[in-house]
Amino acid sequence: MSKSFDFKKLLPHLGAFAVFLALTVFYFYPQLQGKVLHQSDIVSGQGMSHEVKQYYEETGEISYWTDAMFGGMPTYQLWYPKSQNLLNGVDKLVKAWIRYPIGIFLGLMVILYLSLLAFGIDRRVALVLAPAFGFSIYFLLLVEAGHNTKLNAISYFGLILAGIYLLLEKKQYLWGGLVLAIGSGLELAANHIQMTYYLVLALVPFLIAYLVKWIKESEWNHLGKVALYAAVAAILAVLAGASRLLPTYEYQKDTMRGNPILSKGTLGADANSSSETAGLDYTYAMNWSNNVGDLFSTMVPNVVGGGTVEFNSSGTLASELRRRGYNGSKINLYWGGLYSTGGPAYFGVILWLLFFVGVWALRGPLRWGLIASMALILLISLGKYGGPINEMFFNTLPLYNKFRAPSSAVTVAIFLAAVGGALGLNALLFTKKKMDEKLRILKRAGITMGALLLLILISGVLFFDFKGTQDGQFEQAGLLNAVIDERTSLFWKSIGRSILFAGVAWAALWFSLKQKWNLTYVVFGLGFLMLVDLWGEGRQFLNASSFENKKQLDDYYTPRPVDQLIMKDKDPDFRVFDITNDPFNSSFVSYFHKSIGGYHPAKLQRYMDLIDRYISKNHQPVLNMLNTKYYIVNDDQGKPTVQPNTRALGNVWFVDSYMIVESADQEFNGLNGLDPASRAIIHKDFASDLEGFTPTKGGSIEMKSYAPNKLVYESDAPSEQLAVFSEIWYGPDKGWKVYIDDQPSKLLRANYALRAMRVPAGKHTIVMQFDPDSVRIGKLISLVSSGLLLLLALGWILHTLGLISLGKSKA
Repeated sequence: MSKSFDFKKLLPHLGAFAVFLALTVFYFYPQLQGKVLHQSDIVSGQGMSHEVKQYYEETGEISYWTDAMFGGMPTYQLWYPKSQNLLNGVDKLVKAWIRYPIGIFLGLMVILYLSLLAFGIDRRVALVLAPAFGFSIYFLLLVEAGHNTKLNAISYFGLILAGIYLLLEKKQYLWGGLVLAIGSGLELAANHIQMTYYLVLALVPFLIAYLVKWIKESEWNHLGKVALYAAVAAILAVLAGASRLLPTYEYQKDTMRGNPILSKGTLGADANSSSETAGLDYTYAMNWSNNVGDLFSTMVPNVVGGGTVEFNSSGTLASELRRRGYNGSKINLYWGGLYSTGGPAYFGVILWLLFFVGVWALRGPLRWGLIASMALILLISLGKYGGPINEMFFNTLPLYNKFRAPSSAVTVAIFLAAVGGALGLNALLFTKKKMDEKLRILKRAGITMGALLLLILISGVLFFDFKGTQDGQFEQAGLLNAVIDERTSLFWKSIGRSILFAGVAWAALWFSLKQKWNLTYVVFGLGFLMLVDLWGEGRQFLNASSFENKKQLDDYYTPRPVDQLIMKDKDPDFRVFDITNDPFNSSFVSYFHKSIGGYHPAKLQRYMDLIDRYISKNHQPVLNMLNTKYYIVNDDQGKPTVQPNTRALGNVWFVDSYMIVESADQEFNGLNGLDPASRAIIHKDFASDLEGFTPTKGGSIEMKSYAPNKLVYESDAPSEQLAVFSEIWYGPDKGWKVYIDDQPSKLLRANYALRAMRVPAGKHTIVMQFDPDSVRIGKLISLVSSGLLLLLALGWILHTLGLISLGKSKA
């Protein structure tokens, strides 16, 4: 018999949800007024995805290929609707179907709250730690920059760790396995593999700590069950995410994060390409690394200047700036290890204090796992400043060299601090530990916190010179000494502020234990203090003025006169090369035209090689074969103007000869000196497809219609021809399929990065269509697997609530 569920038990949790919603609405209230954040990555993404979104709106058909940037590339990491992963519905439910930023921050808090409850933590502690986690300054900076997928991935960290905890510590195999599967599935659906990877690395010390314990105590049965349930959970999660994982896995092999194509030295010493290495180039990948000062800023926000912050209105810098006519109140004072930053990775000195309470309060593998995981993830975030250890990780750990910006690993540190802090506060206030032990734990935590703050203070006195790598502008302006004075002043204010908040929090905990204060008031008081701390700093970087009217954002993509002029050309498919700004770090042109440039961190490797050797050096034959019909350049007055390129080769052309080469190096180097209008370079992999074929150029071929995923040509030739297309090669057998008069044919690769094919004599219709099997198969797997996972979870939840009976279970 199933027992009836008491819905009154849900009321405290519904109340917690209401609190989280109220906090997010209060902080991001301009969203309710119809305003939006100017998120640079989201704005850039609009340029990247505009072509395929517009195509979808006009036809109802999804294209997984766009020609809008870098000559053409898959859209798997640009825009991927209708993934058939039913877990996306759970994600919307958690966010109450509210758009970002409110929805994202609501999700961060709700998921951590539920996860902490799974740890057995008092709901009052979970209620105050969730906002302390959600309103981390780093997360505010992420949402302002538009890193929404990163925040989505971070929000599901808690479910994964909770599932593992239930398996490892509580031996609740079914429940733990389901929580782990759902959490992992949602994590993968969030589609930020780098964040997932860093979390997995952070979990390794936990697993090792428990494994050592089980081996010592011969808990082989428990070990086997954990391995089985965890493996099943992982498989279900991966299968549920197959719709994105399969095509992405296929795609990454051909990107700059994949394996080498060219031999070392082919591109020259000054090249930035990763084609000569497996994964990313080490220097490129480590460009965004925290130094020790940046890690100090997780406890003391402005140790290394913070970012663009308010300066002292009565200081030397203010006087000098006013004298020069600058009337603003903010300036970028950052001088840490990053190239630049919007603000500090501060997640609260009180949260650090509570984390140290957890370190001293916990016992066994959970304690050592927490310590080792925090140490490991902070080391990873140091990147190039982490010495040979990080270089060893980069060269040996699977997938490590696929990711850049190791500084972002600090997101996992924020999560670990929140979980450790919740466990610590719960142990201090809501367990049956003896009073002497609780006071001893608090003393040790206070000493640890105090020692670290003292270390930061001493570093400021003895070791910091308050000079940054980007200070040349200040030095040229004669402002460097004033800026250093301002940084020094900011450091002292910030260290004093952190000492004050940590001291008040520690004293409140001490006296609550000694005087036996009402624990609810103590917990909520700490929560209020943490919000005052975080919001006080956070509003410097994201506040109501960060929002703007939607029309202002829409107006960003207003075509310039040069764009309007080019848009008058009714040719369905040509490319534009805008060199008025950095063409390879902007997607503005992609919104209006098919661009030679663009912005994307995972460009196709072959195209990246073309950029490094040829395109960036304005190599005319290569630009001609890419059908670069227009250049946008600055005239003598610095005004953008259009330069037509009459030598562009068009969408497709016949050549009268080809040469077979033995290697990718020869294929690539042969472009230097090649006349692509008459001759093609073919790799030996395709030699058998041309065996006995000697083309005699004649006849015509032209494009008749264009869609991003379907190109139609008509040919009329007196003899069999070799056609070269100005379309980017992606294959073989990765989605692009070609048909001649509805009969399957075969695409070849020409000139290192283009498509080619044999065209028979006579009149023919040629159709190229992008229809990747990986997408179709992946979507089917996702639909079935995510549906099964949700049914299992729903059944177990209903059983747990007493609404249905599944029989007896010890799990």
